[in-house]
Amino acid sequence: MREHIDKEVQRYRQFAYSVLGAETEFDKKNYEADIRKYAKYILANGSKDEKREVLGCLKTKLEIKGKEIKVQSG
Repeated sequence: MREHIDKEVQRYRQFAYSVLGAETEFDKKNYEADIRKYAKYILANGSKDEKREVLGCLKTKLEIKGKEIKVQSG
């Protein structure tokens, strides 16, 4: 998952530079991706395939009731 996030950050940097013609805030400092924030973002805004990929990386079971998701322990 870490490799995927790093590739997405690099892809964003290339997009911002080539399309916007400007440095991004990521280019100005050493950027460390937050996997939890990335996963939440993808689950809220990603395509079905992206969501499926993120959920496939989880090692814990999820319980879905109504519109609420709970992480099952053990």
